[in-house]
Amino acid sequence: MQNLRLVCPGVQYSTETSSGYTSGMVGGDLVSGQTTMQSRVTIPGNAKLAFDGNKGSIQLPDGSERALTNVVWTENTITAKYRRLIYTYNLEVNRVTGDVVVKMLYLVGFRGACEAAPPEPTKPKF
Repeated sequence: MQNLRLVCPGVQYSTETSSGYTSGMVGGDLVSGQTTMQSRVTIPGNAKLAFDGNKGSIQLPDGSERALTNVVWTENTITAKYRRLIYTYNLEVNRVTGDVVVKMLYLVGFRGACEAAPPEPTKPKF
């Protein structure tokens, strides 16, 4: 199959950056400064995948869209890659179970289960 659209309910894993101020005593002096913290957040929703031969695209639950490259079709899997800044993410769809996972190294970016998307709406009959 060379053209395929999938809808994949699941969870996107991301980070949220927050900043604030800290203060404390150092050597009897009050010292304050700015701090930045990152915390892991989850975003439930649907990822949308579209494949056309050796190309494709992914739209994640947060609304971000990425072009997929290096799409490889086998009997049991579809694999692809996409880049975000300096990072390369790997996508794998299990064609038997429908499971999908997006990873960058060992960090999971999205996990879900896919179903074939409904066909595109056609023109009205009248």
